[in-house]
Amino acid sequence: MLYGMTMNEEEQYEEEIKYMEETFPDCKFSICIPKDELDNVISKEKTIILKHGWFDYYIDVNNEIKSNWKQNFYVVSCDVMSIRNIINELIKQEIYCEGDHQFLECIKPTHVGNETQFDLWYGS
Repeated sequence: MLYGMTMNEEEQYEEEIKYMEETFPDCKFSICIPKDELDNVISKEKTIILKHGWFDYYIDVNNEIKSNWKQNFYVVSCDVMSIRNIINELIKQEIYCEGDHQFLECIKPTHVGNETQFDLWYGS
């Protein structure tokens, strides 16, 4: 049993994982968005920009931990801008998650009310 989960919660979790693996078999990152949210439309626009930002950590010559902020931008176009369609477009572009966090948790507007630029939120 997974830590802190009841048997029913663990079964639901395993069902979600299986569903995502079957629905997005070529995905190069893990999807932690509930399956009942995949058809949510996040924009009326036909083309949006997705931003993925992360800290890249390293140890310098003085044995100190340093970090650099990095970001990638992706252009996604589709008729219906649902989370499912966005993920499928990312798969077609062979996008993978850089950085330590590998689980796509949500896609949020960069600024409130913005319909054209969104952030990819990854966790671990």
